[in-house]
Amino acid sequence: MKTLLDPYAPIEKAPLFAPDSMRSRGHSVRIEDASAEGGWREVGVVSPSYLLVPNAEVRRMAADVAAASGMAWSEDRVFFDGKRFLYALVADPEEVYAEVAVGDVLGVGLLFENSYDGSRRLGCSLFVHRLACANGMLAPDLMARLRFRHDRANAGWQDDLGRAMDALGAAPERLRAFARAAARLARYPVGSAELARLRHGPLARLPVSTWGRVADHYLANEEPTGWGVANAVTSVLWHADKPTLSDFAHNEAATTALVRYAADLPSRPAPETHGADDRYAPRLAA
Repeated sequence: MKTLLDPYAPIEKAPLFAPDSMRSRGHSVRIEDASAEGGWREVGVVSPSYLLVPNAEVRRMAADVAAASGMAWSEDRVFFDGKRFLYALVADPEEVYAEVAVGDVLGVGLLFENSYDGSRRLGCSLFVHRLACANGMLAPDLMARLRFRHDRANAGWQDDLGRAMDALGAAPERLRAFARAAARLARYPVGSAELARLRHGPLARLPVSTWGRVADHYLANEEPTGWGVANAVTSVLWHADKPTLSDFAHNEAATTALVRYAADLPSRPAPETHGADDRYAPRLAA
C-alpha cells in the first residue's frame, strides 16, 4: 500500500554525482519518509538555482498574506501528491462578495502552489468561492496570478507580499466581472442541444470520464442553465474524493472557458460587490 506523505515533512536538496564522481548540474530533492529506505524518499531533481521552499514555509507565507490583508481567512483545501502542493484559503464572505442573483453569493479565495520537482512555480492566485456549494472556481487569468521570487527569509519577500496586496485590492472589481459573467450564464437555458454545444466548445478539454460525472451531477442537482453547468463542473472537480492535480487543471480550463463563453450571451444588470474596496484604495491609487 502506498504511504501518503506528510506535506509538511522536512526536505533537503543535495548535489548529484555520476558513477565516475563527476558532479551533476542537478540536485536531488528528498522528503523525510519513515517508510522509505534510509528514512528519505527522492521526489524530484532540480537545478542548483531552483527556489526550493518547504511546504510548511509556503503555509507560513499564506499566513503572512492573510494577516497583511486585514481580512478573516480560513483553510479550505490542502493537496499534496508527493511532489506538487496546493493550499487554499477562503475569505470571510462579509469581507468581499458579489451576488449572481439574490442569495447566490460569491466570495474570494487564495490558492498557493509549490512543487519539489520544478513542475509548478511558487506563487498564488485568486479564485472564486461559491458559498452555496463551497465550490472553488479557478480562473486565475481572469482574477489574478502571482509568481513569488523570494521566500520569507529573503528581504525581497516584502516586495512579493506587496504585490499580493495589490492583487487583493483589485479583487472586488474582478469578482464583480466574474459575477456578471455568471449572471449571463444563469440566464442561458441549457437543454440537450445546448449541453452538447458546451461539451464540444468550452468544455472540450474535459476527459470523457470527468464529463460523465459532470453530466450526472448536472442532471441530478443543478438548474438547467449555463451557470448550472459551471457549478456541476466545479462541484465534481473541487470536491473529488481522491483529487489529482489534473482536477485543478481541468477546473481552471473549464471555468475560464465558460466565463469567456458568457461574454457572447445576453447581459443583465451588474451585480453588487461589497466590502474591502476602501481598505485598498490608497494602494490602488499609488
